Amino acid sequence: MIRSSGVALRSCAVLVIVIVSLHLLWFNLPNDYKSAFQLDTPTPTPTPTPEQKENDDDVEYPNEPLAKQIKASELLSRPPTYTNGRIPKIFHQSWVSLQLPRKFQSWSRSCRRNHPDWEWVIWTDDDNLQLVQRHFPWLEHTYRGLPSEIYRADLARYLYMYIYGGVYADLDTECLRSTEALQPTYGQLFQESEGKNNTAMFGRMGTDPSFEHSIPNAWMAASPGHPFFLVIMNEVKQRYKMIENKWRWTRVKPAETITGPVALRAAITEYEADKEAMKDAVREHATSVEFEGEKSKDDEVVLLPGHVVYPYSWGSDGEHVRNVCWVVSNSFNAKVCKKRLAVEKDGSIAITYWSHTHSPSGHNEGNMKHIE
Repeated sequence: MIRSSGVALRSCAVLVIVIVSLHLLWFNLPNDYKSAFQLDTPTPTPTPTPEQKENDDDVEYPNEPLAKQIKASELLSRPPTYTNGRIPKIFHQSWVSLQLPRKFQSWSRSCRRNHPDWEWVIWTDDDNLQLVQRHFPWLEHTYRGLPSEIYRADLARYLYMYIYGGVYADLDTECLRSTEALQPTYGQLFQESEGKNNTAMFGRMGTDPSFEHSIPNAWMAASPGHPFFLVIMNEVKQRYKMIENKWRWTRVKPAETITGPVALRAAITEYEADKEAMKDAVREHATSVEFEGEKSKDDEVVLLPGHVVYPYSWGSDGEHVRNVCWVVSNSFNAKVCKKRLAVEKDGSIAITYWSHTHSPSGHNEGNMKHIE
């Protein structure tokens, strides 16, 4: 009994020495060798809280649901289709290429985050030309002849709305909640139902409806095939014809008056004044695109109140918050801006920070540095 106990004690001592030696060996191994013996255990990605999303705009959370990104070429392969007045769940944005500046990446992600079951597409300059050539050959001369890309980018967004519908927003727009949040007030815009009107929605900016920039083209939503977009396209074509030969000798008119918000506001005013006459004027263009499905019997243009999509006005009525709400300001602070404008209380679905990255001849390099 005494001898067997001694053997047991020696065995335990040897086992302890072996275990201690293995531990010492393990801790002295280089990390590269350790990794070969370890299982790949994914690190769980925390679900961001609303506070984290607001304060960490540049942080990406890989596991959060986002709108599915599709290529413009995929949309171009789809036949134009009426939706019986429903606004499709497609979110359009555009840039010169697919490489977005840092702040634009963050804000576009906010739109994808707030529309997780939608499709999201970035249109490039090359994609826009293909869209014109495929569906609007009557507009190609005008499109190519416009002075610079900002004019063409303005015009292209009306084309997205006419052919595909959905929502368009400039890249300096932060989405605060889903566009579907409009439905309790404006009806089942995104749901199937019989007898629904075609809808084109725009937002007012500021408190002065006579301000010629008071209906920006930085955000819009529509059912596909809405005739108003043919009207604004035709207006651009007519404006271009009037000044085409003069541009060589005179100062180029700004994009705002040819393709942008000033032109948009004027077209809406004319359209609402005599809708049938305006539709008659573009009837031949309406037949140039064949839509599948059944067209709605009537259509409407809806202007949303300023707080809904443009709570920050770059006009004089937004001067009190300009230092924190205008992205080109050195004191820009999106969080403070949204708090001062009470976007949560007012139920704003978006806010635009007005980067003004384009100039008549190209990018405004001075403003570009604020969004990179």
